[in-house]
Amino acid sequence: MTRVILLAFLVLGCGTSKFDAQKEGGVRLEYALAEEPPAGNPSPDKLLDDIVKVIARRLQQLGESKYGVKRQGMRILVDLPRFDDPGRLDRVKRIIATSARLEFRIVDERGTEKLFTGIADMLPADGTVRLLSENVMVDWRIVTSYYLEANDDPTTGRSGRDILKEFMKTVAVPKDRAIGFEKRNAVDETGAPTSAVAWRTYYLERTAGLTGAYIVNAEVLVDEQTGRPYVSLDFGEAGGKIFEELTAKNVKHRMAIELDDTVQSAPLIMERIPGGRCRITLGTDGSNDAVWQMATDLVVVLRAGALPAPIEPTREELIQPR
Repeated sequence: MTRVILLAFLVLGCGTSKFDAQKEGGVRLEYALAEEPPAGNPSPDKLLDDIVKVIARRLQQLGESKYGVKRQGMRILVDLPRFDDPGRLDRVKRIIATSARLEFRIVDERGTEKLFTGIADMLPADGTVRLLSENVMVDWRIVTSYYLEANDDPTTGRSGRDILKEFMKTVAVPKDRAIGFEKRNAVDETGAPTSAVAWRTYYLERTAGLTGAYIVNAEVLVDEQTGRPYVSLDFGEAGGKIFEELTAKNVKHRMAIELDDTVQSAPLIMERIPGGRCRITLGTDGSNDAVWQMATDLVVVLRAGALPAPIEPTREELIQPR
């Protein structure tokens, strides 16, 4: 179904003005660009105007009938009615601020040996960052792929991802390569999963073979074998051709599926994949209901499109009706 979105142009920019918390009472959320945009095009004004449109589409996808989104200088104001369920507001805020940048990158397994074994003597003595390896299939041969792992630190509140990112600042990564990070359960000495949260690295080609810009539809489906929800993506004709070529060139290579700089999964490409469809699995932890909610939220942001630049909340205000 084609969705037609009407945009009202306000004095201070473009947006939607279906609901005004200052007049009717409600919640006003204020956002700003999370980082200074690079010089040139698009301009900050263009970025903010485009972000307003994306947020409006996301609220529509959520089924919110009363909302207002508008520019005020370099700020974005989102007006919502008061919700009886505080969890509903938390969900809306999470979906508004999600960048939803989806990218597909090929994993460079062979390159990991040179990069990571060469820095073994640089690893912290306290073992917070560990060098590990796994045997994987590449071009129909088994090779050893190396990666780094770090657990979340409950004492300092730092995530394993932050610990790995800080360490990788000391490593000279080639310009045509990038480091991806995946969240998972840590394992004990026997290889059994524990309740501790760990993050691992992937050594990736910097240029994404495909991005979420080609998505024409996304929906939540259930795996018939596992009963777990997943997100099914349809890239349409143009994206489908790119996806087919990407998989044909990289049979027996892993492909990392990244959402907002976090690897969701890295499946092994078994054969050329025609048809322009693929799936995103959302991990094995959590109940089916929790995974379903995560999948549903992901579908909302993927259908509405990625934010052209990251945003951050700057203020939240509860306003009484006049």
